[in-house]
Amino acid sequence: MKYTSKILVIALVLSIIAIIISVIALGYVLSHL
Repeated sequence: MKYTSKILVIALVLSIIAIIISVIALGYVLSHL
């Protein structure tokens, strides 16, 4: 159970980071159009 919870936490953190990066990239692209 410990390993699965660790994997879930890592996946959650990675998805949050990916969302933040995509939002920043989108804002950057929109501001430079």
